[in-house]
Amino acid sequence: MAEPIRQLIRLLIRVGPERPEIIDVDAVSGIAPQPDPPPQPGSRAFWIGITEPGAEPVFQRLAALRRHEETFEKGSWSNATSTRDNLVEIELPWSGDPEATLLVVIGTGEGQPESTAVSIASLGLLDPLRIPYLSQFTLLAEREIQYPRTDLNLTDNGKAVMLAFLPDGFVEAEFAAFHRIVADFIDQLRRTAPFDRYRDAIDAVMIDVPSAKSGIHDPLKLDADVDPWFGSGMGTGNMRRLIVAEHADRAISVARAAIGKARRIQCLIVANTSDYGGSGGTVAVFSGHSDSGQIAIHELGHSMFKLADEYSDDGNPFDANPAEPNVSAEPVPGGGWTAEDRGRLKWNRLLTPDIQLPTPPSAGPAVIGAFEGAKSRPEGLFRPTLDCKMRALTKPFCPVCSAAIAAALDPYLP
Repeated sequence: MAEPIRQLIRLLIRVGPERPEIIDVDAVSGIAPQPDPPPQPGSRAFWIGITEPGAEPVFQRLAALRRHEETFEKGSWSNATSTRDNLVEIELPWSGDPEATLLVVIGTGEGQPESTAVSIASLGLLDPLRIPYLSQFTLLAEREIQYPRTDLNLTDNGKAVMLAFLPDGFVEAEFAAFHRIVADFIDQLRRTAPFDRYRDAIDAVMIDVPSAKSGIHDPLKLDADVDPWFGSGMGTGNMRRLIVAEHADRAISVARAAIGKARRIQCLIVANTSDYGGSGGTVAVFSGHSDSGQIAIHELGHSMFKLADEYSDDGNPFDANPAEPNVSAEPVPGGGWTAEDRGRLKWNRLLTPDIQLPTPPSAGPAVIGAFEGAKSRPEGLFRPTLDCKMRALTKPFCPVCSAAIAAALDPYLP
């Protein structure tokens, strides 16, 4: 049964080394997200909840205040707190009552957390939002600039999600190459399940934003003279393939200026490099590599459908409460799986009958179980199938990921 459509408040928050900043707020319609689990004691994070009049907070979303990553400086890698801003898009279900309150809490560790509240009515969804440590709601200057655009007109459905493609590190003379990369991606997307069944739920536009110089930042090419407008660079976090756009908020501003706020927009930045790479996040990024179409589909899985990576080779910190629908944590480390644990597995309704849990690789690719190794961890986190596009680009999306994509696109069908 399809999930009901709800009214939502969508917040775009810039999170850096300092306190978070709301840079955009919208009232939208869509499928209500699931609340995040309670934060771990001692964590330094912020969470945002909606409180209806006379009630306790009924919903919360959690995000970290800081990101730690490895940075490349003068020929060597070192651990450091990131100075880059991280864009977080948070959607909160809302009854439509203007007297409901947006409650913001920073810090969940020992001592009294800092908190503040603001009436949703005071947001006006237009007026500046002023609260002590969420600085003034800003409209970026890029919104006022109208760049040349090409509408791909994939459907005449006015409700369809709009994919907004923006070039980074492309000068005007290179826009034809940018257009070819986008056309190849669209062709591959429309032939990939389950997107092949949702052609009328997705439209697309290309917005030609020129960079002053050709190319993107690359720690292996420190002498290269580049100036990508959205700040794309390779090698984030000591991973050559991880391409991140430092000024992704500019992409959102440009897209909304071109398309308007009435449509659901998903931005995808095409980075001008033939090297393999990309990243997910509020804005997806992918390169012009020969596998760019498949890279972009994988990154769209992160950005638009909140899917986790299912590979296990990079050793990210362990996440005991993964929010993504395609990853689950071991119920009791080393303690085996009970019938109750089986029922709590996120995809329990899709499990192959009588499948062994955890599921050994020898069970093969045709079953749905709980295969160990996911979200860049070899142990303790589980994925539904042996292989999936969120694990390997050449594989199709597994039934669990396909169901998550379908649920997200259903509201946008005509």
